[in-house]
Amino acid sequence: MTDMAKKLRKRWGKKYVDVRDWPEYNEQLVRRGEYLLDLEWVRNWDVELREMNRNKRGHPYEFPNSLIRLQSV
Repeated sequence: MTDMAKKLRKRWGKKYVDVRDWPEYNEQLVRRGEYLLDLEWVRNWDVELREMNRNKRGHPYEFPNSLIRLQSV
């Protein structure tokens, strides 16, 4: 074995010791994936649909534009 190979083996041959607090780390990952929604548009569902369907010809809208915008996010 060459000197360089011995140095590399000494340097990289150490076993990795994981010292993470896994429950805390998992909670951080869960929080990172959270998406907070403002559901105020639900209270105005009927009002918005009534406004959208006023003077509309043909089949009335069933879903308000605010719901469609939320789904596009």
